[in-house]
Amino acid sequence: KAPVDAYRVAMGAEQKKDTLMDPMMEMTFSKTVELFAESIPGIIIQLSAIVRTINSGENVTLMAYLSLAVSLLTTGFISATISYDFDTDPKKRAFNPEFYGYVPDFPTKRALLFFTLINLSAVQVLIKSIFVALLGYLGSLYLVVYMAADMFLFLCYKLARSDMNCWIPMEEGVGSKTLFIFLRIMVKLIVDFTGCVQFRHPFELGGLYYSINLFTPLIGLGLLLAFVDMGGALNDNVVKTLSNVTLLLGAGLVLLAALFLLLMSKKYRHTFFSVETGKQMTMRTFLDGDEYTRSLIFGTNKSHWIDIEDKVAQWLQFGWYRWEDERPDWFTDEWREIVPAKYKPKMRMRQMHKEKKMLENESEEEKRSEDKFKTNTRKNSVGGERRRSLLGAIFAGEATAGLEIVGNSGGGGGGGGWGGL
Repeated sequence: KAPVDAYRVAMGAEQKKDTLMDPMMEMTFSKTVELFAESIPGIIIQLSAIVRTINSGENVTLMAYLSLAVSLLTTGFISATISYDFDTDPKKRAFNPEFYGYVPDFPTKRALLFFTLINLSAVQVLIKSIFVALLGYLGSLYLVVYMAADMFLFLCYKLARSDMNCWIPMEEGVGSKTLFIFLRIMVKLIVDFTGCVQFRHPFELGGLYYSINLFTPLIGLGLLLAFVDMGGALNDNVVKTLSNVTLLLGAGLVLLAALFLLLMSKKYRHTFFSVETGKQMTMRTFLDGDEYTRSLIFGTNKSHWIDIEDKVAQWLQFGWYRWEDERPDWFTDEWREIVPAKYKPKMRMRQMHKEKKMLENESEEEKRSEDKFKTNTRKNSVGGERRRSLLGAIFAGEATAGLEIVGNSGGGGGGGGWGGL
């Protein structure tokens, strides 16, 4: 699946009719499922086994540590590629330039930022995994209560802001509602464990919630080790070691987050503190965007733009046949297929467009005829003046010649006559 998704994205494949997402989003969804169902659970299992081995007084093999390190870096790499690919995608930057573009253009900075993203996610998943493993040692009930309470608060936050529906264009119903709740929970867990920067997007957690959520596992782990008696589950040496590791990981997380903010383009730092919802962003980008940006609205759930439905319909009614004539790049067969039939112009609008086009052509033809007439008139006027000037010169020349003849004749017979006059 992964090679096929990568090939389709590289070849610039368009979203087809009756599909929920474009190839780029489909590839990201596959990576997200891999993180949720494979990478993160695998790390928790490995870490729990290491802690259990240390707690029993046995030595942990080097291969176990190497395996854990590889798993952490692999998870960090997947998380980093999701964020990096989205931000450097030209279509994403054109659609929402206020959110996408934090990756700098300078190659060295780009490489450093990508390396920082990998390590930031690796440190985050290690912190969260230790926290979960320790809660599990205290008792499964503690872990279940913590996870349920954390998720309940998140879903309540989404409900309070009318932001529960995901961006995926699906019809309203029990099935879609169930799917949206599942996707909200899945993305929240992925951000808890990886800190994937892309999911600060208003369609997901939102900037401010993401930033707070990034440090929640670290704070929870610190409080757990400082104030909860772990004597019944772990020996003192293990608790002390984990406390020291937590301090190092906390310092590393803060430094990596600061380095990331330093390397990214400054004008995008506000996205980490934004409270804009997905619905608000969808309407803003349509109302303020160009025609290409507006054309992407049908790739989002209708609940995100139901408040401006009349404006969307009006935009389509007055622009459709003009686009058929002009053929902009985004006006493809695939795009026309995903536009609901109810929003497409009816025959009356087609007739109105034809009449308008005929009037425009007639007006242009009249203007060209008028310009041609004026040009010919100016040419005739200039030609007449030249002919009149030429005739005047000829007549003037003949008159001068006649005077010369008369003068010569009078001079020959006796010059005194003229002199007397």
